Amino acid sequence: MLAFAWLATRHGKGVVRALFTLLTLLLALALAVHAVPGYDNPLLLKDVQLSAHSAPYTLYANFDKGVVGLVLLVFFGLRASSWRDFAAAARSQGALSWQRCW
Repeated sequence: MLAFAWLATRHGKGVVRALFTLLTLLLALALAVHAVPGYDNPLLLKDVQLSAHSAPYTLYANFDKGVVGLVLLVFFGLRASSWRDFAAAARSQGALSWQRCW
């Protein structure tokens, strides 16, 4: 996925970039729905009960979703080219967060 994302953002031709972008998104989707064979998330807790009457639960560390998010953010996210751009983005996000609160 890392190679596909890199090629999608660095390759010069539009059709090839679109193909690598599509491959990146398809692989991201396949990882998200656990359709990639051989990639097993580590088991953290198995059949844990917090009380005598609670239902048992199992917990896995889902690193695949974190890696997908990080790769998509690094390669496809917009970057601030100056401190002014960064401040404008921070102000707009702060304004959006403030509006959601009220």
